Amino acid sequence: MLRTIKAGFALLYSALLLSPVAILDNIMKSVKKTFANFLIVLVALIVIGVVLVSIPYSVLYKDTSKVIDATIVIPKGCSVQNTARLLTENRIINRPNLFILWAKLLGFDRRIRAGRHRLVGSYSLLGLLQTLSRGGSFSIDITVYDGENIYEIAGVVEHKLGIDSLSFLDRATNDSLMKAVGIPSTTAEGFLFPETYNIDPGTSADELIAMMYHQFKQEFKSNLYARAESLGMSIKDVVTLASIIEKEAYFPDEMPRISGVYHNRLSRGMLLQACPTVNYALKQFDKRLLYEDLELESPYNTYKYKGLPPTPIANPGKKAILAALYPEKHDFYYFVSEGEGHHSFTRTEKEHAEAIRAIKKRKGNLR
Repeated sequence: MLRTIKAGFALLYSALLLSPVAILDNIMKSVKKTFANFLIVLVALIVIGVVLVSIPYSVLYKDTSKVIDATIVIPKGCSVQNTARLLTENRIINRPNLFILWAKLLGFDRRIRAGRHRLVGSYSLLGLLQTLSRGGSFSIDITVYDGENIYEIAGVVEHKLGIDSLSFLDRATNDSLMKAVGIPSTTAEGFLFPETYNIDPGTSADELIAMMYHQFKQEFKSNLYARAESLGMSIKDVVTLASIIEKEAYFPDEMPRISGVYHNRLSRGMLLQACPTVNYALKQFDKRLLYEDLELESPYNTYKYKGLPPTPIANPGKKAILAALYPEKHDFYYFVSEGEGHHSFTRTEKEHAEAIRAIKKRKGNLR
């Protein structure tokens, strides 16, 4: 408008000073210039219109992911950039920069809530931002089952808390951390007490290990310390033996008898010959062992090295710990699985061999 007014004054001035031909020439130049400006403005308006139309589509309607059912854990203090990274890693969004941009433009960058968020179906960017700003569940249950080892626990921790499994294992085998927490071993193996823990998102691996060890100390009462001392065993010895018992026994009522076998063998300086210790050395926890596996060169191979292995091989429950401390008194030195969780106990190597043949024969007849 200002340019038009200026152009009008220019024409009036030229009318007073110039000839009719010059005046006409100036008018034509002015019209051309005005038309060019009009075209520029028109193109700009068209571009702005397209952008204004596309913004609601991309923010309000366009799906950010094809994920139908997903869970995302946002730790406390997580920035919008890290939130975008987590969403991208979990394939919930495809364009993290767009997520960050609209989170900031729409004011959601400081409103995203920590916690566990269940995302079901597909979401627009706005819908996703609104969902994440409502707050997630702060109660994440982590269950450690009797006989699970740190490698299995690491997988659960990664899935439920978002703590990298390798990072958890690194901390669970960190000697300095064990000393700081008070765990009487070079690893947390055996001291992460089987229990269901209610965890806040953002809990670190160190905090989780300390929490589980605290539960171990709550369960391992002073009378159990006294009992271990009377047996001439350290707490680590008790937990290590209990971890083997836990892995060998299917039924809890057999635990004290199995414990008695190992106590008898230890007192006579015999090899424990416990298959679960070899499985632990192989890191193949469910493998059916072959004779060649029993030749494995490892301090955990109780077919080659006497005494207890260097550390526990799993995290035993209370019943296995009690069995290690209160073994059944008997003169059995051998046992073999009969199948379906039960074992046959024998006194001599000859009886043991006969028991194995009888079980094989019985299983053969069953086929």
